[in-house]
Amino acid sequence: MQSFALPGIDADRVQAALDRVWEQYAGPQGAQLEVAMLPSEDHTAVHGEQMQDPSVTDVMAFAYEDEDLYGEILVNAELCLSEGPKHGHSPAREALLYLIHGALHLLGFRDDVESARKEMRAAEARILGGMDA
Repeated sequence: MQSFALPGIDADRVQAALDRVWEQYAGPQGAQLEVAMLPSEDHTAVHGEQMQDPSVTDVMAFAYEDEDLYGEILVNAELCLSEGPKHGHSPAREALLYLIHGALHLLGFRDDVESARKEMRAAEARILGGMDA
């Protein structure tokens, strides 16, 4: 797997987004997260292998039992490039949205039923709204 550079997204912006999620939703202190921005082909391959679903998706989050690694968030960077402008914002803002979404999943948020999805969308908007994205 190779990493994918996305204009406007750097380690500082990723950390700022994760910090906001952790501060607002009581993420465990000292939690270590790995984040990767992947090309769509690699992201979709992982989705197929890990979720038994070969479809394209925006973000995946994997929670671990390991004390040293709390979780991993994999963002489909190429999808950010195409979807951001469709929603009227930059690919960087779309990437931050995906990253926030993945972090919320690690903290127990769900989006598989409508009521939970609404709660998650509100949390995403609250966090992203306070960021310069």
